[in-house]
Amino acid sequence: MPTTSPSARSKKCKFVYDAESKARRTASLILTIDFLELITSCRGTCRFCKLISKALTHLLPDWRRQRKRFCLELEDGKSIMLSIGPRKVQDSFVYEIYVPAGTRPPWSAISSTTVDVAKHSGADKCFDFIQQHSKCRASHNSECPSRLIDVSKDREPRLCSPATGGVQYVALSHCWGKGPLLRTHSGNLGKSSSGIAWEALPQLFQDAITITRRLGVRYLWIDSLCIIQDSKRDWEIESAKMSGIYEGSFVTIAATTYVSHVEYQNTRGKSTTVKVRKVIPHHPNACEKLPAQPQGAPMRRAWVLQEHVLCSRSSFRCECHPRPTKLSSQISIQRVQKVWQTLVAQYTLRRLTFPADKLPAFSGIAGKFADALRSEYVAGLWKENLVEELLWSSQPHLESALSASRLSEYRAPSFSWASVDTQIAYQEMSEEERSQLTPCLAIIKVSSHPSGANMHGEVSSGHLKVCGPLVDAVMVATQAKAQTYSLRRPGLKSVEVFPDSLLVAECRDDTQSDQTRVRRGKAGEVFGPIRCVVECLAVASQSHEWTYGLVLTRSWEQSGCHERLGFFTCANEWFQGAPKQELEIV
Repeated sequence: MPTTSPSARSKKCKFVYDAESKARRTASLILTIDFLELITSCRGTCRFCKLISKALTHLLPDWRRQRKRFCLELEDGKSIMLSIGPRKVQDSFVYEIYVPAGTRPPWSAISSTTVDVAKHSGADKCFDFIQQHSKCRASHNSECPSRLIDVSKDREPRLCSPATGGVQYVALSHCWGKGPLLRTHSGNLGKSSSGIAWEALPQLFQDAITITRRLGVRYLWIDSLCIIQDSKRDWEIESAKMSGIYEGSFVTIAATTYVSHVEYQNTRGKSTTVKVRKVIPHHPNACEKLPAQPQGAPMRRAWVLQEHVLCSRSSFRCECHPRPTKLSSQISIQRVQKVWQTLVAQYTLRRLTFPADKLPAFSGIAGKFADALRSEYVAGLWKENLVEELLWSSQPHLESALSASRLSEYRAPSFSWASVDTQIAYQEMSEEERSQLTPCLAIIKVSSHPSGANMHGEVSSGHLKVCGPLVDAVMVATQAKAQTYSLRRPGLKSVEVFPDSLLVAECRDDTQSDQTRVRRGKAGEVFGPIRCVVECLAVASQSHEWTYGLVLTRSWEQSGCHERLGFFTCANEWFQGAPKQELEIV
C-alpha cells in the first residue's frame, strides 16, 4: 500500500493521499482497502472515506456486515473506479464514481467525464461509426410510429405526428419500473404537442435527446411519451406496430443501468453531487469481434427482448440484424419453429411490470414469425405445428413453477404458455428425434379471440378441441425432500409431473358433484398435500419408447371443458389400450 510522509498527510486518512489539495497531485493510485478498515476510518474526519462509504451504502446496503476487500483506482482527470473482487469486469462488481457533466470536480482525483462509458456507447468513434456504417445505416421505415418527439435544437422537445412515412428517428429502450414516469395521456396531449419543458424530463430522457441530437437525427421515439397511456385503443394500435418501430429506427438506445448519487462536502462546507453507477460488461474482447452481450436490469425485462431482436442495431455496439421477414427464405420452416421456441423460452425468463402485457410484449416478434411460418397464431402457439407447440413445460433447472407469481385475471387459455408466469422450456430434440415424433391426438379445432386491435396481443378467450388417448391417474403431492407432484396408476411406475404453476386441491359445495378437483393456485395460496384423480392426455410419442402427455382437470369455470395443469413423460405402456376421447381445453 502506498505511503506518504506525516507532513504530507497532515491529519488526513491513512489510506489515501490528500485528494483535495491542489498543491499535491498524483498521476495514478491503486488502493486495496478492507471494509472493516473503511468503517474505522469513517469515524474520523476524512471526507473522502465518508464519500466512499456513502457510495457503498447506495450500491450494497449491507456492506458493513461483510468482510471483504475492495480496490480503488484513482487517476487525475478520470472517474474513480471501485471494484469488489477480481478486477476483471466479468468476474467482479465494478462501480464508477464521477460528477455530472459541467460540474466542477471537488478534487483532482475525480472527473466530470465518465471515462468507462466513453469507451463504449458515449465515445466519439461510436457516434461516428453509427453514422458511417454502410451495412446497417439504411433503416426500414415500413411502419412509422403515429407520434414522435421532435428534438430540434432550436426549440423545446415537442410531440408531433409525422406527415409522411420514411422519417429517420431514434428509439429508446428503457425500463419503466414502478416509480413515477413522465408519460402522455389525454389530458396533456395538446400541451406536449406545443412543447415539453426540459426540466420536466427525467435524466434518461434528457440523455436520449442529447444522443439523438448528436447523431444529427431530428426525431426520437419513447413509448411512454409517444403512446397515449390512458387510451387502450391507442396502446393496442401502437403495440401492434412494435416490430416496425424497432426495425425501422435509425438506432435504438438501450438504457441498461441506473445512476445513484451522494453528496460530498468540502472543507468550506460547499456541497457537490457525486454520481455512482455500476459498470455493466456489455462487451467481450473487441479483438475477438464477438457481438455485444448486453446485461443489466432491462435484460431481465420482457419488453426488451423484442426490442433487442427487432431493432436493426442498438447503441451497445453495432449489432446488425437481418430483417426478420427473410426468415422463411433463408432457413427451413422447421428451423424457424425451433428459433421461435427458443425465443419463447428466453422470453418467459423475463419480468413484466403489468401481467396483462404477456402477449402484447411479444407481439412484434409474433408478427414477424407469422410471415415466415404462414400459420394461424393462437395465443402464443402456431396452429400448423400445434402438437409440438403444446410440449412446453417447467423444468428443474429453471425457477420453480411453485414460486412463480399467479394471475388474478384471465390472460390466455391454459394450453398456452402465456397463461402462466412460469419459466418454461420446450423439449430438446435433435432433427432425427423430431422426425420420429408421432402425434397421438388429432386437432379438431383451435381458436383464440383477440380482445383489441393487436391481432397478436391480448386475447379474451381460447379453445382447443382434440381427440386422443385419455386415462385417469391419481395426482399425489408430497413434501418429503422437495415439493413435488407425481402421477400414479395401478401396476405402473409413478411418473413425475412438471407443474405449470403451484397446484392445489379444491372441493366446492355449490356444485352438483362433491368430487375434489385440482386447479392452478391463486395468489397467497401455498403448497399442500394432494391426492386426487386427474386426467392424462397423450400428445405425442417418441420412437415407440415414451410418450409426452398433459395433465388435465375438469374446469370449474366452464362446464364440460378441461384445463391444463402440467406436463409429463411416461413409457408408452401407460396409454396401452387407452380409448380415444374428444375433449375441449380452455
